Amino acid sequence: MEQIKITNHTLSNVNWENAQICSFLMLGQIDVWRIEINANEKRLIQFTSIIENREFIIANQHLKTSDKNRYLLSRVALRLVLSKYLLKNPELFSFGNDLNNKPFLLSTNGDEIKFNISYAKDYILIAVSLTEVGVDAEYIDPIFDFNDILTDFFAIDEKNYIAETNSNKRFFTSWTKKEALAKAIGIGILGPINQFPILNGDTFVNSEILNTTNNWIIHSFYVTNTHVGSVARIANQQPIAFWDFDLNLFI
Repeated sequence: MEQIKITNHTLSNVNWENAQICSFLMLGQIDVWRIEINANEKRLIQFTSIIENREFIIANQHLKTSDKNRYLLSRVALRLVLSKYLLKNPELFSFGNDLNNKPFLLSTNGDEIKFNISYAKDYILIAVSLTEVGVDAEYIDPIFDFNDILTDFFAIDEKNYIAETNSNKRFFTSWTKKEALAKAIGIGILGPINQFPILNGDTFVNSEILNTTNNWIIHSFYVTNTHVGSVARIANQQPIAFWDFDLNLFI
């Protein structure tokens, strides 16, 4: 059986750049966008005209106003960011979801662009690439009891790593790695996530288990000191740039 290589890497010094200097040119890199919800939520009302009715329906299914606004902000940010890369009006985009709920553009008139989105408590992350990409963000919840789910999602050496020290931080960082790769491959979080290695370094996995023939790299990083994130990409020489999103730039 064919083996694929999964490489885990921790980025210790991520520099979140000001969006004003972003060229919005897809030149082989991956761009990761950080959206602070509190800083951008007050401007949301100015951009609701670019959202589809279907997105409003989904937003209104949230019981809490904060959850509704977070969803709407994620859609606004996604549309505005993609409009810059594709030079198209943000209200013209239509999105679909695959069988594992991974979103994609229904039509870009020949433009090839991939993206993924995640949000956790105070932040939203969007990853944009020319190849398949997955991103996940998690809030490091200091009181979350994760012990009951360790066996279902983590191998023995991974459980030992999480238990060793800084357990909450290690758990949530490890979870973002697994979910980012699941989203990149497109097999969903209910797939064989316990087969996704999260310890730093190289690990070889049966390609049939993960339904992919590509080698993958997972980069984990801090979104802030209270949030962690990971981005998964096909193993190549793509650099990664990190950007701070600000709705004021689009007014």
